[in-house]
Amino acid sequence: MITVSLQQLQQTTITLNTPAQEDKVGTRIMAKYTINHTCGHQVTIQLFGAYKDRERRIAYLETCECDECRKAKANAAAAAAKEERGLPELTGSEKQIAWANTIREQAYKALDCLKPFSTNDKTEIMMDDWKAKMDAHTESKWWIDKRYVMPKPFDFSRYIHIPEKKMGMEKSAAGTIVHEFINLFK
Repeated sequence: MITVSLQQLQQTTITLNTPAQEDKVGTRIMAKYTINHTCGHQVTIQLFGAYKDRERRIAYLETCECDECRKAKANAAAAAAKEERGLPELTGSEKQIAWANTIREQAYKALDCLKPFSTNDKTEIMMDDWKAKMDAHTESKWWIDKRYVMPKPFDFSRYIHIPEKKMGMEKSAAGTIVHEFINLFK
C-alpha cells in the first residue's frame, strides 16, 4: 500500500503523454496545433479527443481556407449578388451589413429553389409577395435575428442520385422551404 500525504499530493505535478508544442515564450501548451490553411494563413487551435481524431482533423483543416477568408468570400459573393438582384441597401454597422447580406442571399437562393415548383399564378403571386416583404426589411438586425428561422437553399443533387426518388425528395424539400417562408412572415 502506498501512502501519500496531502502536502506531497499538492506538490506533485502530473504530466500527460499528449502531443505538445512550444509557444513563442517557450512554455509547453497541451493539444494546441498550428494549422497552415490553403489561403496561406496560420491559425493556432486547441483540439481535444483521441490523437488519431486530432490528426485527422488537422489534415482536414489544412485542406480548407481559414474562417476569416471563407467569411470574406461569402460576404463578397453576397454583396455581388445583392447588386445583381438590385436589392435595397441594409442599415447597421459594416460587419452587420456584411453578415445580413449573406443571410439575405441564402433566403433568396431558397426562394429560387422554389421556381421549378411554381405551377400557377397563385404560387407566383405568393413568391412575389415574399420578395416584397424581404425587400421591405432593410435593417441588418432583422436579418441577423431571423437567421435561425430563415429558409435555407437546398442542393438536391448532393443528397440523392436515384432519379425516381429525386422528384419526391425535391417536392418534400420545397414544401419545407414554403412552410419556413410562411412561418417567417406570420
